[in-house]
Amino acid sequence: MKHNTWLQEFFDTHRGTVIDTWLRLLESEAPQLNLREIRESAEPYYDMLRDVDIPVEQHPYYELITRVCRCCHENNAPFHCILHMVHLWRLSVIDSLYPYIYQLECPPEQILPAVFSLHTRIDTIQKEIGTAYLEYATDQLLKQRDETIGQLHNDRLSLLGRMAASMAHELKNPLFAIEGFLQLIEAELSNDELRKVKRYLDVVQREFKGLYGQITGFLSFSRNQQIEELFVACRLSELIDAVIELVRPRLNSEGVEVELQLEQDPSLRLQKVALQQVLSNLLNNSIEALSGGMYPKLIRIRSYEDERNYYLSVTDYGSGVPEHLKEAIFTPFVTSKSNGTGLGLAICKQIMEKNGGGISFTSRAGETVFTLHFSKK
Repeated sequence: MKHNTWLQEFFDTHRGTVIDTWLRLLESEAPQLNLREIRESAEPYYDMLRDVDIPVEQHPYYELITRVCRCCHENNAPFHCILHMVHLWRLSVIDSLYPYIYQLECPPEQILPAVFSLHTRIDTIQKEIGTAYLEYATDQLLKQRDETIGQLHNDRLSLLGRMAASMAHELKNPLFAIEGFLQLIEAELSNDELRKVKRYLDVVQREFKGLYGQITGFLSFSRNQQIEELFVACRLSELIDAVIELVRPRLNSEGVEVELQLEQDPSLRLQKVALQQVLSNLLNNSIEALSGGMYPKLIRIRSYEDERNYYLSVTDYGSGVPEHLKEAIFTPFVTSKSNGTGLGLAICKQIMEKNGGGISFTSRAGETVFTLHFSKK
């Protein structure tokens, strides 16, 4: 009698006995496992064990391994219980197999290869289950980590929002008073007197605007703004033209040229002023990246699409984003500028997410591309 023949006969005649023994052992020795789910998997698992001539990874029930591992992990079953579950299969089979072998009129050279192939099969299944469980557990751990990081990011933004609300009350009124008195001073001075102090007043006005701009950046993080900008229909070209006009004086003074490659000009519903702030921030960053070096004085703005999104990219050929900032560039207060707040790109990210899109970048020495995407849904 060939070993494949008698081994198959054993599996066919002892199915119920082996499965019942296995479930009984599981109930007493591994109560942490989800026995209801495992009972439903017992029959196909038995077939996978029986079909020793079919490689485990090619067996029709191979996906059962992933399903059982997922179920066990979701029920917080320890890893050692998963391995013990397979060990109990071995004991359940042996409990019925050895008495069956003793009744066979078959020489050892036909019995031993069959027993060896059976143990090898169980070892292979145990290895696949262990690997699948660890991979699933690792994926879930990474997913949980990403969710935690996202929650921490949201908590940080919420804290900044509360800070902004406090700063609005404490700082904006005094700043408005300063601005008003500066205007009164200019109005009270004669032309000769104004000419003498004009350059000093200009410095004060410039510093005032810089301070007010930084405070406005903080206020952009407030989640409880009294006035939320409405969403309006706006074409990308309209948005781009408006922002280029805003930064035109700086482009001219720095000698920077803007090249437009608008392959698509969709009409989008968005917060127009907020998106102008995003694009203005990207253009100003590009202008700064091109200053102070022998870089091509060119910024390329391109629009394109795929099946899911419209895209708007801003490319400069300057120094690139420092390597140590790449991982945290959209995090509040991260900046390479000596006089920067580190809020510009963080605000851009928040605005894009509020408008159903996102922002990403690639950067190396000689080319930096920031890309905005707008969902078509």
